[in-house]
Amino acid sequence: MRRAEQQIRDVIQPLDPMRQDERATGVPPEPGPLTSSDDEQSAVRPRPSRGQSRRRVVLAGATAVVLLGSGVMWSSSGPSPSRSYAATPEPLTIVAPQQDQSAAAKLRRIAQRAAASEVPTRATGHTEHIEMKSWYLNSQIGNDNTVSVVQPQMRESWRKPDGSGRSTVTPGTPQFQSQQDRRQWSSDTSTDTRTDQWAPGERDLFADGRPPTGADELRQWLHQHPSGQPEPLRTLTAVTDLLRNRVLLPQERATILRVLAELPGMHYTGTTRDRAGRPGQAFSLESDDSGLPTQYTVIIDPTNGRFLGHETMLTTTAGKLNVKIPAVTSYETYLTKKFTTQS
Repeated sequence: MRRAEQQIRDVIQPLDPMRQDERATGVPPEPGPLTSSDDEQSAVRPRPSRGQSRRRVVLAGATAVVLLGSGVMWSSSGPSPSRSYAATPEPLTIVAPQQDQSAAAKLRRIAQRAAASEVPTRATGHTEHIEMKSWYLNSQIGNDNTVSVVQPQMRESWRKPDGSGRSTVTPGTPQFQSQQDRRQWSSDTSTDTRTDQWAPGERDLFADGRPPTGADELRQWLHQHPSGQPEPLRTLTAVTDLLRNRVLLPQERATILRVLAELPGMHYTGTTRDRAGRPGQAFSLESDDSGLPTQYTVIIDPTNGRFLGHETMLTTTAGKLNVKIPAVTSYETYLTKKFTTQS
């Protein structure tokens, strides 16, 4: 599974957005203390290639499927003016600091608070329960046009200590820009809930056991599988893969924050509210390794280091994607991350 994901990542970059009726609005205040709880609130690249006249890209979380061709051609020219733009969410409203602040220093301070926190606790069980809401922009890209659909989804997963588990995925209503796009779309847009189960070892993206709590050991642990991505994007992608699949203990979360603090190009963007309305601080990297200039942002609760969500956004050009710049192309928000007795 991991090998397949990495092969896909060498072909395309994850893209995904949220519905217009769920856009965050307003200017967020400075994050204040959050209510104490046991929850720890909590990618594939386009590469130039040649193939048949129509290529279908289906992006869903960390995985993607490329059909009817060997790859995707991202053009530097924009979408055809005769095509309508796909609906994508408004960018997060972020209040920038009045003067530059060191991302590394802020992340290290948050790491200290994370290590001292008691969020989450394993007192109530050892099964890792994650509830995540996400928005994905899926596109069919042809030589002369692009058809896109926005389909949000809710995902819940339960992972036992032995690595076995189950998950349920409930897609939201797909949103097309036009009836013509709906007719041209050839992939499944079912809203039926899907349930999956797996045995120990079948779904582990990383080695068995808990993530290391030493920075050097954690970097090696995150990089145990080749990704085809250069640094610092490789490390950030591995971290978001981990966040999508595991509930982190305070010391583990603190170590991840310290590793992120050392990434070149990481900068503090400012205060914001995530797509669930929770206050947090935004830290971003910019890279064109996907083939298009992209900003990768993680939202962190500064009081205890909980990861609230992450998103990707095209910043200067959309290539052949029929979206307006800036365009949020993926978003995942962690609604619940806790340990439970439920399995």
